[in-house]
Amino acid sequence: MSRRMYRNRCLAFLPDADLERLEQRLTPVSYEIGDVLLQADSPIDRIVFLERGLVSYVTRMDDGTSVESLTIGPDSAIGLMGGVGAPRALREAVMHVEGNGFAIATKDYLEAAEASPAIRDMTVRANTVTTAKLLQSVACNAKHSLEQRFARRILACSDASDAKRFALTQEQIADTLGVRRTSVTAAARALRDEGLIAYRHGRIWVENLAGLELRACGCRAAIRAEVDTLLPPHGAGAPKAKAG
Repeated sequence: MSRRMYRNRCLAFLPDADLERLEQRLTPVSYEIGDVLLQADSPIDRIVFLERGLVSYVTRMDDGTSVESLTIGPDSAIGLMGGVGAPRALREAVMHVEGNGFAIATKDYLEAAEASPAIRDMTVRANTVTTAKLLQSVACNAKHSLEQRFARRILACSDASDAKRFALTQEQIADTLGVRRTSVTAAARALRDEGLIAYRHGRIWVENLAGLELRACGCRAAIRAEVDTLLPPHGAGAPKAKAG
């Protein structure tokens, strides 16, 4: 039987026999913008491997505001700390760009991992990807301009959704980047005036991918390199999911 091709890098990484261990227990899932996949300080009862879509890990502040800590798409998995025995989620995970994928109960994942060194290896590698993304995010927020970060965010959403057109409002971007809506509006207008993006009624189009890549910071390329090193697809024919 031919191997199913996955965009999710965790699933694409696994050898056939180990992938089959998970496939027997995977269930298809789909999510809309705003769906909560993990609640902070709540048990991690399942692990999600996105094929398309982007999730924001959100930190709630004392004043009631929230700031995004990092994003996860098809380049890793949501809730995978549960795969190493973490009892509770540290942060809330909210769907930022609608998408779909596969989910597995954490207890089933742990059983499969116990019988498979390859699954355990993938778990460590994917959690390392998540850590690398978090560290890169801290550096990006400290070093790069809002316009660079905004351009990177648009590219990340396009990569994760595998589309040049997707639903995303400027208010959502402002909330996740921790900046004022007016600042995001100005950044969006600048990129639109250069012919790099278009936007209307809560949707964004990437009009000039190469130009947008030039305006973004180098963090996207850095993360892609980490993902390619840590989670290379198994076999020459496996597709590569892009990282944001």
